[in-house]
Amino acid sequence: MIDGHDSGRIGWSVFPRVDQEQKLVIRTAAPVTAEAFDVTLCFLSGMPKRFFGKFALSCTTDAEPSLDGNWQRLQPLRCSAQGTTLEESGDGYLVSGSGDNMLVDAVFQLRVQVPRRAVTGFRIEVVPYRKPGSSELRLAPNEYRDFCLTEFRVEAVLTGSTNIALGCPVKASHRLWADCSASLLTDGLPGSYAHPADAGLGPDFHFEIDLGAVRQIDHIALRGRGDGYGLDRMSRVLVQLYDRPPEAGIQPVWQMIDRADGSHPEAGDIDVLRVAEQGAFRGRYLRISSDNPVDLSPQLAEVEVFETITAKPVSIKADGRGLPLGENLRVPFGTAVLTAKLAISGPGLPERLPLRWRLRGLHQDWLKAGDLSVEISHPPPGSYFLEAQVGHTDGEWDSSLMSIPITIPTPFWQTPAFYSAMAGSSLAVGFLLIHILNRRRRARELAEWTYQTALVEERRRIARDMHDEVGGRLSQLALMQDLILHGHPLPPEARQSLQTLAANTREAVDALDQVVWAVNPLNDTLAGLVEYLSYLATSYLSPLHVGCRLDAPFDWPDIVVRAQVRHEITLAFREALQNIAKHASAASVSLFMRFEASVLTIRLTDDGCGLPDDYQGPGKEGLSNMLSRLAMIGGSCTVRRLPEGGTEVEMRAPLTQQTKQIP
Repeated sequence: MIDGHDSGRIGWSVFPRVDQEQKLVIRTAAPVTAEAFDVTLCFLSGMPKRFFGKFALSCTTDAEPSLDGNWQRLQPLRCSAQGTTLEESGDGYLVSGSGDNMLVDAVFQLRVQVPRRAVTGFRIEVVPYRKPGSSELRLAPNEYRDFCLTEFRVEAVLTGSTNIALGCPVKASHRLWADCSASLLTDGLPGSYAHPADAGLGPDFHFEIDLGAVRQIDHIALRGRGDGYGLDRMSRVLVQLYDRPPEAGIQPVWQMIDRADGSHPEAGDIDVLRVAEQGAFRGRYLRISSDNPVDLSPQLAEVEVFETITAKPVSIKADGRGLPLGENLRVPFGTAVLTAKLAISGPGLPERLPLRWRLRGLHQDWLKAGDLSVEISHPPPGSYFLEAQVGHTDGEWDSSLMSIPITIPTPFWQTPAFYSAMAGSSLAVGFLLIHILNRRRRARELAEWTYQTALVEERRRIARDMHDEVGGRLSQLALMQDLILHGHPLPPEARQSLQTLAANTREAVDALDQVVWAVNPLNDTLAGLVEYLSYLATSYLSPLHVGCRLDAPFDWPDIVVRAQVRHEITLAFREALQNIAKHASAASVSLFMRFEASVLTIRLTDDGCGLPDDYQGPGKEGLSNMLSRLAMIGGSCTVRRLPEGGTEVEMRAPLTQQTKQIP
């Protein structure tokens, strides 16, 4: 029933135990986090009415799901069925219909809200019931009283929307057209719509949406039908907001009549309602009605509610120095770069929301902030307001503003009196100072360039000599040992010793190549280091038949990495590879590399047997060596056992963002 085949004679069946409660636990392959799940239950055995009569669905976050673990009953946001009907009962179960129909099979579809934690399993509970007119307990409405669940499928729903009404429960005061559910207004599907079934109800009919808590609202969006039919039913729509259940005598805290002039939208139009003079734009319960004279009003496809989202400052720096956040921020005159880090916080928000900003008083145009940071170059003296707005997922900008007053004082030497008194002398002294400073700067730059050039040439010479002289002699020595082994009869003990000597010689050649790589200044780049680590992992693991998955960007910043730093990182990385080869018994390894916030992160993850309990002790200095090597360059190394099995080694090394100056 989880093999991906919806139909067939094989599935979950419990015959002949058809008068007993049945439970089934389905574990997820890995923990799953989502805002909701779409659940499909297929009863496609080809035999009539072999579907659940009364059942419930639960989920768990236990690490090891079991029949009697910690389970939370799931209430569907909406449910439907093909081949029968499906309704919620008062005791928390779902009940299917048992009437005759033309279809043999049935399919149940549900959308359920889940806790915002990693779900590890689902449980189906099927309870016996009595069919009207029969005294026998049964689990299904067919003559055998047994079901056959042929497929159980769950899909995670990740909305990524700032619409807080999405999935919220909706009630209607009267029956709806085609007996559809009022939850169609908050299902996120603008193709569905709802309106009253009976004509002439007028303002007595209403929809009511429960937002779950009192919220500060930015705007409400009303979507009309997209097919162009019955558009005049969306006119004079009264929208009311309550902070408590809207019972008799309770007054709304805010209300507005959309299209009070009697007009109606075009097909697919969206009416956006914002706060005006009608009261506080905050509440929990949203009631929608209409006194439109057109029958079957109001007709809506979707109701979207967007909570107020305001950006907040995290830090403000002037040329890298932090400034105290206060009511009036004073920025030192002459600041070259003013940087502000902002944050958008709130439960359930998408990872990335658009943000725009402006320095009002200096320019009125809005600028996009790509990474929640604002950078202003050489702000002139004056009084300004740093303003920022957050964009919602429907394309509307939040009406709230983050506004920080900023003052940049004017220095005395920029006053008109000072300019008049010092104009002539300042020009002369200025030219002289500039000339002297330029000469000194050029001299320092030339000396520094000469020193760096000599240092690079010396390193190149050392690397070249080591490779040509020492490496060539070691390679020749290994070749001579091979010739002796193949060309002369030797006693077994001598042959074994000579083979060991040849192997050690080749290992010395490999070690020398690593030292040459570390010394060679041509490799003093972040890209060269990453490329070499990738080559080490592949060349080391491939002969062991261990798969290696690389997760690293194609482009790396042009950053100089000192030889000592490269050397320590390489040796620690090699030690981690040796531990995997010797102890992990892994089938595959993942190599993750990123450079963020001036820190290089290297993460090796294997699917092996995990870190043993006795990984430290005499003769087991590998991990401590890795820690000490990373500590020598100001970095860190952590090793941990993964809950699902395997080991993860994470190395972090700070790198100064300095571009290469000497080719």
